[in-house]
Amino acid sequence: MAVSAGSTVSVRAGGSVVGGYFAVDSCTGQNEFAPSGARSVTGGAGSCPPLYDATEAVLPGAPIGALLVRVGTGGWSLAGGSRSFTAASGGTVAFTVNDLKRSDNSGEFSVTYSVTAPA
Repeated sequence: MAVSAGSTVSVRAGGSVVGGYFAVDSCTGQNEFAPSGARSVTGGAGSCPPLYDATEAVLPGAPIGALLVRVGTGGWSLAGGSRSFTAASGGTVAFTVNDLKRSDNSGEFSVTYSVTAPA
C-alpha cells in the first residue's frame, strides 16, 4: 500500500518466528520470538530476556526476532506487537524480522495495518 508523508500508520501483529540457534546466554537453543522481540527457547519452559546482537540485526538497537517496519526507502524501526507512527516520507509499507540470517527461521507474524492520510 502506498503511503504519503504525514500519514498515520497503525500496526498490530501476532504470531511467532523461530530463529536459528543462539548460544549467548542461559537461553541457549532455538529461540521463538514474538513480534516485540520477547523470546523463549522452543521446548523449554519460561521466557528469556530479549536478545540484542548488533552483528545479527537489521536494526541493532531493537531485539533480535522483533517485527520491523519502514515506509519507502526510509530506515527500519521497531513495529513490535502494536505501534502507531507518522510516516516521515512517502512510499510502500514494508515489514521484516530483525535478523540478518533469515534462512534458518520458520514461523510467521500475522500483521494488519491501517493508514490514515494527513488532514
